[in-house]
Amino acid sequence: MTANGNLGAPEIILVLFVLLYLAPIVDIYRSKSKDTLEKVVWTCIVLILPIIGTVVYLSVGRKHKFLYHVMKKFYGSGS
Repeated sequence: MTANGNLGAPEIILVLFVLLYLAPIVDIYRSKSKDTLEKVVWTCIVLILPIIGTVVYLSVGRKHKFLYHVMKKFYGSGS
């Protein structure tokens, strides 16, 4: 923070980076379509490779979430 209490560009960039880093982790653990092992693996990928892991999770990992909701809608409602 600057001396007068305003946020500058470096602070804003840091906050955005942290949010983009933590958002996939929160999404991973809130997902009902992933089992525990899959959550641990995705978390390790995102933590070890922050930028690449986040991009890979958002492009590949969330597809399972979409498929889970489609399958639940068509097959889970009859149970």
